[in-house]
Amino acid sequence: MRGFDQGDFPGGRRVVVNLEDRIYLGWPHPQSFDLGVTLLADAGRTWAGATPFGLYRGWRGALGAGLRFGFPAGSRRVARLDFAWPLVGKGFGAPLFRVALGDPIGLSEGLQDRQMSRSQRLAVGADLFTEHGR
Repeated sequence: MRGFDQGDFPGGRRVVVNLEDRIYLGWPHPQSFDLGVTLLADAGRTWAGATPFGLYRGWRGALGAGLRFGFPAGSRRVARLDFAWPLVGKGFGAPLFRVALGDPIGLSEGLQDRQMSRSQRLAVGADLFTEHGR
């Protein structure tokens, strides 16, 4: 979850919900690159599961905003700059700044990169081979 450090909630199982409202700016050079902003909200929790140092944590949340930059225009490769504030008690904690390439949020098949999928090795197991000809 944005707004928390990756090691804040160790656990064997987790649920994370991400909501974003992305706003395309179309400025200053829309023919060269894409620029946009986003408002974001994250919520999640962890369960210890079978991990030795896992913790059960109740629901946690974060609110924030970000900047999205895509080059060239229309590209699926996006640079992300996010500021998120964790919800702590009845207020906000210290903000966390993250920089990332790519978009970790996606639910549909259309967001998958076909070139990457085509390049991955298939897991071939022994059940695919037969004893014919022996």
